Amino acid sequence: MNFNIINNIKKMEAYWQQEFDIVLGDKKKHLVKLYNYSVRSIALVSTPEFGKAFSKEFKKIDAKFNKNLKIDGQPTVGWIFNAQTETQEKLNELLKNIYTGEIRPLFSDIIKPDFESKANHNQVFNLITRLMEMLSEDTEQFIIAEDKGVKTTAYYNSDEDTVTEGDLVYMFEGGKKKLEIYQLQQKE
Repeated sequence: MNFNIINNIKKMEAYWQQEFDIVLGDKKKHLVKLYNYSVRSIALVSTPEFGKAFSKEFKKIDAKFNKNLKIDGQPTVGWIFNAQTETQEKLNELLKNIYTGEIRPLFSDIIKPDFESKANHNQVFNLITRLMEMLSEDTEQFIIAEDKGVKTTAYYNSDEDTVTEGDLVYMFEGGKKKLEIYQLQQKE
């Protein structure tokens, strides 16, 4: 008896797709597709840079990263969302806000201190202490840099009435002094 197994892979079509014009690393365009992955789930497939930049936002609506999705029988990296109406509405709103620029990507180029050794711990602590001693007790703001479409602004001792520009990337606070650094990616 000869059994021929026919590989019958059903073609999976994206029910929605949109190209996002966002600079992430060296890429400027990111195609995002949504699939009805199963009766209970929706799959979002995008460039790795897009998925990484907005992973925090996806997780806020209970998405799960999955590096082993099967789209058209091929292993595909993406995100799985619950197919409930409420989650779909949140996902639609999130994608709209990303597209319009209301939600910006995480800054991946921020250099984080190395905390591997005690010596590094002490150096960082001493540097922050000296920095806090240098800060004014007055409320001030000034532009640190405007380069490559990114505006970086420092705010000393800001309060809830201070209007800031961009996303908070650093904050130091101690006693009565506070330093916040914001970065705004300007649209081209």
